[in-house]
Amino acid sequence: TNDPCADLAAHAALAADPAWSGRVIPTFRPDLYLEAAQSGWRDAVARLGEAAQIDTGEYQGYVRALEQRRSHFIAHGAKSADHSHADVRTDPLEAGEAARIYRAALAGDATPDEALVFRRHMLLEMARMSCEDGLVMTLHPGVRRNHHRPTLERFGADTGHDIPIRIEFTDALRPLLERFGTHPGFPLVVFTVDKSVWSREL
Repeated sequence: TNDPCADLAAHAALAADPAWSGRVIPTFRPDLYLEAAQSGWRDAVARLGEAAQIDTGEYQGYVRALEQRRSHFIAHGAKSADHSHADVRTDPLEAGEAARIYRAALAGDATPDEALVFRRHMLLEMARMSCEDGLVMTLHPGVRRNHHRPTLERFGADTGHDIPIRIEFTDALRPLLERFGTHPGFPLVVFTVDKSVWSREL
């Protein structure tokens, strides 16, 4: 998976290399850009605006910048947008409320609860974008990353010490499915590493 701001030059170089016979395609991974409570979110949003050449000082520009970067990925062969958050709720916000929370987050004033509802709303927006641009929406939430701190400190992040956390899909995905579940062009893949939830809900 690739950061939305990646120029994907390495992918282009591979595709142009006559000695390379394999196929490696980029995948759009916007997790950090949706998590307004995470450290580094404001810097990430600024980079997003630079990469898209769109002003992200307001919510509408931020959404357009995400759409533009998705288009960039599609032009470089991307097939999927990959999402992994602590939960998969997709509750909508009114446009004005989303814009208000976005401004508060940029100012560093959004509460943790506001950042959470904003991310859930933005996951719904990612579904809308998939209906429009055809990127497969891949959801694999409910994983506690880097669970074992000594391993994290020794080897770094994402080195194999992830553990499932409690998660629910049925009600969480209902807003998304009510809006887009019957859209003829909406490609959605949902999975979990929790086998009980898999068998009961997915």
